[in-house]
Amino acid sequence: MKGKPDISKKAFWDIRFEDLDFEKNKEYIIAKIFEYGKWEDMIAITRYYGENEIKAVLKKHLFFFPDTISFISTIFDIKKEEMACYTKKPYRPNVFS
Repeated sequence: MKGKPDISKKAFWDIRFEDLDFEKNKEYIIAKIFEYGKWEDMIAITRYYGENEIKAVLKKHLFFFPDTISFISTIFDIKKEEMACYTKKPYRPNVFS
C-alpha cells in the first residue's frame, strides 16, 4: 500500500484532515485540492493517484469555479466540453463575470 502523499491542509479547512482516507475519499480529495489547494499539493496528488485517475475524477466532478475549469482544461489538455461541471448545471458561464 502506498504511503500518504505529502500535502498541506490548506484545502481541507472544513474537515478533520487526519481522518481523510486517501482511497475512500479519493474524489473528494482530488476535487478539493484542484479547487482550493496549492500548486505543490496538485503535483503531489497527481503523482500519488496518477494522471489518468486525476483526469477521470476531474472530468466527472459536478462543480468547479470557472477559473478552475479553465486551469484544469489547460493543465491536463481536457476540453471543457468533456467536463461534467461545464456541461451540466450548476455551471452558468455568466454568473461570475
